Amino acid sequence: MKMLWNQMIKGNKHNTQEQILYLTICVIVFLAPLLGILLTNHKGGIDANGWHVLSLTWLKILPFLLIFLLHNYLLLPKYFLQKKFHRYAVYVAIVVIGLCCYKIGFFPSNEDPMNHHPNPPEMEMKKMPPPYMAKHIQPMPQNDKRPPMPEGEPPAPPIDNAIQCVVWSVIALLILGMNIAIKQFFNSQEAEDRMKEIEKEKLKTELQYLRYQINPHFFMNTLNNIHALVDIDKEKAKTSIIELSRLMRYVLYDANHETISLNNEIVFLQNYIKLMRLRFTEKIQIDVSFPSIIPDVQIPPLLFVSFLENAFKHGISYQNESNIKMAISIDDDSNFLLFTCSNPIYGNTTDEAQHGIGLKNVSKRLNLLYGDKSKMIIDNDLENKIFKVSLKIPLS
Repeated sequence: MKMLWNQMIKGNKHNTQEQILYLTICVIVFLAPLLGILLTNHKGGIDANGWHVLSLTWLKILPFLLIFLLHNYLLLPKYFLQKKFHRYAVYVAIVVIGLCCYKIGFFPSNEDPMNHHPNPPEMEMKKMPPPYMAKHIQPMPQNDKRPPMPEGEPPAPPIDNAIQCVVWSVIALLILGMNIAIKQFFNSQEAEDRMKEIEKEKLKTELQYLRYQINPHFFMNTLNNIHALVDIDKEKAKTSIIELSRLMRYVLYDANHETISLNNEIVFLQNYIKLMRLRFTEKIQIDVSFPSIIPDVQIPPLLFVSFLENAFKHGISYQNESNIKMAISIDDDSNFLLFTCSNPIYGNTTDEAQHGIGLKNVSKRLNLLYGDKSKMIIDNDLENKIFKVSLKIPLS
């Protein structure tokens, strides 16, 4: 429900942006002729002839606006976006033919004052003879059909109706193409946001699944440790149950958040190590290193405990001395957290055994959370019998 609501909000956002863009274009198109007349009229204001020209210009723009509205709110969503291209083409052809009929009916070429270029009044005055010569000029015979030869440039002939219909049709098709391009752009943006929201929800679901997978895996290993202590030292077993309750509180409550403070994660690791020390003898050496000053940063919960579990599971020998090393440091220059954990390899532990559920879980989480920004290196040195994990994650 939350994802659907977010998609509706984002969809409305893109739709609002699209409508604002259309409205802005329409206002500019209708105001451009008015501004043009105001700029060319040096006396200021608009005279009667200017209003006449402006009204004719708006009457020419009006059908293109109606075509746009019809296309944007009917033809485009009902036919083009539904991939009914044949019907869409038919209706577009009808619209273009209607536009041509409007042009011929309201603006025929021989009556359209916008297509004529009459000589200015100065030229007309120039063509009139002086008063003292008027009486010597003989009137033209009535049967003489020859037109007078005015001085100056003759008026331009009107543009043919067919040519203007072609021009208007091309303009209409360009408007429809622009409408399709804008609609497809905003649809792609909406689809991209929808995919991002789906990916985000998918990521959250996968991370939640991986985190829940850690809990039973962790408790199973811890209960096995306590079970081993019951027969060895009952007092230590009681103490370990108390330590386990602290760990459970963290895992069940604090670790349910998407991120946790680095300080709380370190305290959790210290309690886990303290629980492990109760089980093992002095031959088991556990060296840990934490930053002296822990920065106030957030990290994913239960990110490091899997490495420690793996070390205690595969790097402990009761006959030989064992040394487990774990360190967390902060690289202030690159703003990264560095984690290392190493343990000896005893017996014939295979590489597959070393890469248990915990390590695979961490690898998936890192890939989902950070992608290429994180780096995990696993060094399974069978020659020197050392297994080491190095982890580098960005801090936020």
